[in-house]
Amino acid sequence: MLQMNEETVEILQQLNEVKLQQLKETFKNEKDGCVGKETFTTSFAFLFDDVSVESIALNVFAQIDMQNVGSITWSDFLDFVLEIYKPKDDHVLELLETDIITPPHLKRDPITKIVLIETSLYFCYAIISKYGSVGLYDGNLDFLTSYHALMAREDMHRNEADKRRRNRWVADAMFISEIQMFLVSASCRSLTVYDASGLQHVPIWLILGFPDSIQSMSYNFDERCKLYLVNNCCYSLSNELPHQKEFVIIKNLGRPHVESVNGLECFHNSRTFISTSKDPTKSVIIKDTEYKSSNYVFKMRRGVQCFAISDGLKSLITGSDDGTIRIWNWLVPSKATAVLRNHKSGIIDIVLLESLKIFISCSRDGVLKVWDLIEQKCVQSIHLNFPCFEIEGRSIEWGSRCIFPGPKRQDINYGKWERDFLLVTCCNSIRKMKLLYMDGRERDFDSRILSPPPLLNSVLIPKNWKIFNVENEHESTVDEIDDLSKLKFILDKDVLGDGKSQINYKISKLEDKKMQMRWAVEKCAPHLALDLYDIKELELSSSLPVDVNKRTKNLFDRTQRLLVDAATRSVILSEQSSSSKSPRSSRSSIIEFDDL
Repeated sequence: MLQMNEETVEILQQLNEVKLQQLKETFKNEKDGCVGKETFTTSFAFLFDDVSVESIALNVFAQIDMQNVGSITWSDFLDFVLEIYKPKDDHVLELLETDIITPPHLKRDPITKIVLIETSLYFCYAIISKYGSVGLYDGNLDFLTSYHALMAREDMHRNEADKRRRNRWVADAMFISEIQMFLVSASCRSLTVYDASGLQHVPIWLILGFPDSIQSMSYNFDERCKLYLVNNCCYSLSNELPHQKEFVIIKNLGRPHVESVNGLECFHNSRTFISTSKDPTKSVIIKDTEYKSSNYVFKMRRGVQCFAISDGLKSLITGSDDGTIRIWNWLVPSKATAVLRNHKSGIIDIVLLESLKIFISCSRDGVLKVWDLIEQKCVQSIHLNFPCFEIEGRSIEWGSRCIFPGPKRQDINYGKWERDFLLVTCCNSIRKMKLLYMDGRERDFDSRILSPPPLLNSVLIPKNWKIFNVENEHESTVDEIDDLSKLKFILDKDVLGDGKSQINYKISKLEDKKMQMRWAVEKCAPHLALDLYDIKELELSSSLPVDVNKRTKNLFDRTQRLLVDAATRSVILSEQSSSSKSPRSSRSSIIEFDDL
């Protein structure tokens, strides 16, 4: 069979029910239902009212009439069309719709993003709503806890219920697994950093006053953590001295795009990042932050809404608002290797399964498609049915992304997107999509999903408190505790009066002290880590007997003044000889006694 070009496939996609019925009448009017080349090409071009379509019709006729009979039947034509759109029998992945979930902490707020809080020891989801409600869920999407993110200075003194404001919303969120930090950027030009080492996220920094809201974030972690923030400009926040949070360098990397940046991703094995925008002249830019090589610039008429990139396959996949998907060799930005127009509305997210050479796209009308990256062909198409689609007049809101990977399991080293299911979000609903693999590689998803983080942040829990449930079997390492709610007083204890737990406060102080001592030892000056206390005022005992002699009384009063003054000086006595017997200046750090 001859190879179908892009223009031929596009014309065949426009064959709706009316056009097919008209073409079928042409076959019926012919003797024995057989249509010759000339009749077929003329009738085909008449359907589209375009003479230029005749060349496409000739190509289609030649592919159907492989035996050179000179005529084709209606059945031959239908078999050809069905073969074009028939999924491959040997495709390696298939998606199945399963449950649909509405997280309880959202109420009616739409989902902005789902962040995977994932390390080698634990896993949980952080589901962030548009107006700042953050809910933590385990790998089975069972609710754990929730809180409202800080977005402005006044939120620090408000109750949880009062932090929700419709005049500000979450723009992006990210988890840095190497340092266990959770970041949330808001429309009010703020960035909040949380300690996410436990289920209780503790705010550490609230950064205010950015020139514009941070629309996208990414990071690169080598010998230090370098954080990239983009709005209209791109900023780099790097920790130049390891383990020194005070020394943070902020660099303005310029304005890479004319319009605002809507996507950002860093290559973790190099100092390179990719940014995207709806800017038609600079839709995609691959930039070297060290300025050791020139930028790669990609141009697209409608810009880019989302993208996926593979360093190993040297492939860049972009999606635009007009429903067009382009596949690029990211080392050749001059021309795309393929242009796919199967979607009828704007592309909102693309993910790439690098090992399977497959990518998944989702459009605004709720159509999810699975693509073969090598053959550049759609192998599966699913029309998602969310509850919000059935409500007349309901505005459909998609987050910054809508496709997210499933949970991490124990002792399984598959890639981030090679898991047993993935999540698709729309408004306040989550659709679970089961992944069926058919590539011959055995995948065992019977192992347990990693448990969520511990309740407390870096707390040394006594050994006999380590109690957990496994399939409704209550197990304990040493002693069983019947009611764990009796231990809740540890978290509820509020001796500071500002809602902070005493145990977490003490642990944070100890951690800070530990870092200070480590720094002092590295500098060969451990004495700098010692706690220094204020020197109390020195004074003579009030019960000291004083002679009524005037000279003795003056000596006593002068000694008392010198002792009080010595409490603020570094040197009290000096053995240095002085050329002048006049008293030193009061600014001097040396005190001398004159001869009496």
